[in-house]
Parts: sequence; C-alpha cells; structure tokens
Amino acid sequence: MILRNQTASVVSRHQDNNRPGRGPDQGTYSTKELVSAAPQVPASVSRCLSQSVELRALSALFTSSTLLPKYDARLSHGHLDFLQSLYQKVAADSPLALATSWLAVLVMGFHNKGRPYYMEESQLMSSAIQHTLNATKDPVQSVQTETLAAVVLLGYGEYLQDKKGRAREAMFMIHQNGAEALIRKRGAMNFQDSTSIALFDAVRHNAVSLTISGIGPPRRNWDLWALDDEVRQLCDSYTPATELDACAVMMLSLKYSLEREDCSTYLHLQTELLQLLERLKSWPYHVPSEWFLPGTTTSQTPIHHSREVCYILNQWYLLLLSVSHLLKEFDLRHKAAQIWASDFSSELNYIDNIMASKYVLLGTTTTRSGNRGTNVQISPSIAAPLSEDFVFAVDDREIQDTRLFQQTIEKLYVIISHALENMMLPPTVTMCYQEVLSWARKERHELISP
Repeated sequence: MILRNQTASVVSRHQDNNRPGRGPDQGTYSTKELVSAAPQVPASVSRCLSQSVELRALSALFTSSTLLPKYDARLSHGHLDFLQSLYQKVAADSPLALATSWLAVLVMGFHNKGRPYYMEESQLMSSAIQHTLNATKDPVQSVQTETLAAVVLLGYGEYLQDKKGRAREAMFMIHQNGAEALIRKRGAMNFQDSTSIALFDAVRHNAVSLTISGIGPPRRNWDLWALDDEVRQLCDSYTPATELDACAVMMLSLKYSLEREDCSTYLHLQTELLQLLERLKSWPYHVPSEWFLPGTTTSQTPIHHSREVCYILNQWYLLLLSVSHLLKEFDLRHKAAQIWASDFSSELNYIDNIMASKYVLLGTTTTRSGNRGTNVQISPSIAAPLSEDFVFAVDDREIQDTRLFQQTIEKLYVIISHALENMMLPPTVTMCYQEVLSWARKERHELISP
C-alpha cells in the first residue's frame, strides 16, 4: 500500500506556504509527564528545519518496506495502517503531520550513521509533542482520530529508539498511557471505521506485549479491552495477528483470575482455559495456508516464510505455551494433580520452534541443546552498501529482524521464569527450562551489546 505519487504530494505540501492550516490547538495529555520529557529547544532556535532533509525523510518513509509494509496486510497489528490515508487530510502544522515528519527524520537518522539529524529531530519532536498536548486539551480535537494517531506515532518512534539501545522505554510508556487515556475518552468512536479499529488494535497490542514482557503495571486499564461481542468481533477479526492479541487479552485475564484463587470460579476458570486453548489450536485454520510450510527450521531444510510471519507464529507458540502452563498450574493448585515430564512434550516443542526461529529472523539456527547451526546466506540486496541517495530497505530489514527476535526472547524469558517460580516442575523439565533461560540471557546480551 504505497501512496501514489507520494513524493510529489509531500513536495507540494511543503512548498505551498499559503496553504491554510489549523490554528494553535489548546490541550494536554492525560499525563503531564510529556511536558517535562519533551526535548527543550532553545527559544532562539526557530523552526528552521531544512526542507530538503524533511522532504527526503518523508519520501523515504512512504516507500519503506518495513515501516509502511508491502507485505501481506494480514500480518498487521494496526500500527501504521492509518498513516497514508490520514496524512493527506491534515494540515501541515497538525499533530499528526508533525509526528509523521519527526518519525521520518528519526528513522533516516538510524540509517545515516555518519549524519545524524539530532537538531532536526529535537525541533520536530518538541513541536509535535506540544501540538499534541494542545490538541488533547480541546474537547473536540481530543477525541478526533488524528489526535490518537499522532500519539500512536510518537509512541512508535520511541519504541524504535528503545530497540536501538537508546533507553527510551520510559518515554514509550508515557505515550502508551496517553493513548490508552484517549481510547477511554473516545468510547464508541474507537469502532466507527477501519482506521479507528486499527488504532484501537495497535494500542491494545502494545498493552498486551508490555504485560507479557513483564513491563509496566499488569492490570492497569485492563477493562479497556473487555468488549461486548459485536465490537469484539470487529477488533479481533481485523487481521489474524489481532486475533492473537485477543487471545492474549483473554489469557492474561484468566491468569489474573487464577492468581486471585477464588474458589467459586474454579470450574468456570478451567472451562475458559480449555476453550482458549482450543481457540488457539484452531487459529492456523483461519490464516493463509502458506504461513505453515512443510519442513523444519534447520540449515538442512530451511523454511521460507517471511520474518514477519515467523514473528506472528512465535506469538502463537508463546500463547500456546502460556495457556498450557496455566492449565497445569490450575491442576496443581486445585486438583493436587501430579504432573510428569511426559506431560510437557507439547510445551518443549513450542519452545524448540521459538528457539529455532532465530534461523529465520537472524540467520542462525538454535535449539534447546544450545548448538548453533550455520549462518544463512544473506541476499546480495541485503549485503550491499547503502547508496548515497538513502535507501531504507537494507538497514530496515536488519533492525526489524533484531527487534522481532528480541521481543520474542523477552516474552519467552518471562513465561519460563514464571513457570519455574510457580509450578512444581519435574526435574528433567526444570533442567530444560533453566537451559532455556540461560540461552535467552545469552541471546539478549548479544543483541544489546555494541
């Protein structure tokens, strides 16, 4: 989904100085932390961002294969699905337009390591945050789709910086909290069209991922995702990826119920866990058949689905692993049932598939044995140096692959740690799980090391 003649559109936007724009908006985020967190640009520095830098960045952003994907839209969690259509409708000084320009320059800085655009980034970010703060004060603008989209974009940019090792997790959480506050304020407007549903799904995905990864308060704003049946169907069926997010919401809710140990809900809890497990097992029947190719992820018999598909499958395996653990934890707590090593064959298989995904995501094969296979031959287009004309595709792929794998192992680490702490595992399973934790720690260290 690439904008037609996007470059010409961007040039026209920024060369037409007489185009009417919105006046200064009045408002603030629900959280005031953004005011102090925004970069402070000296008063003497006017907004003198080089138009050539901004135009170049915007042009590249709208042709990037990973930020605005060309791949199957069924892989989307909704984060950038709205951008192309909304960007054409807003004024040049609107929160969304400024946030888009900031994101474009930010990403261009990732790929031009010798020419970072810190001043341009700071100016654009300060302006984008201030305009967004103003918009959230206004009763009308605060519930507009464009305002929520701007907050989602700002959070997405902080997420990209955090995964580049620039310690932006706290800023991402601020934007996520702001997005959740806007979701609550918008109410039924979250489901008025496909763009609104995409934004709702994006914010829900962030909340689910943060919780599974052990980041942030686990139960904060969780009632936001408790939807009635009609609305739930709209959001859950947006893509196969958002269907997994819906399963994750249910899994986390059941996990909290299990922790409360309410005797009156024992039977109901077990029934819902079994239903969720069946829903997850039936998920492959509702996705493209090519997502599940024959073969195994080894260097001898490589599997050829994309990195994005591999990541989605990892989320599926992680959810299967989590729900299987919850069922066993339920049996241990409320039935005093003994579990055996043979009962964990499915769980160990899920873990092996997750660990083997390193072959697809990073070009190396690994299993629970800890043995590393041969490197995958990288395509010449990936190995080629960046041209002077600035192309996103090469480094986009490297950054995205590392990010997807890092997210996977962080979630796996939390799930396995929880099982070791809360379940009476058989000795052989305990040993296997401890090996998995050691492997995850090692991989995480390698990913964040310079």
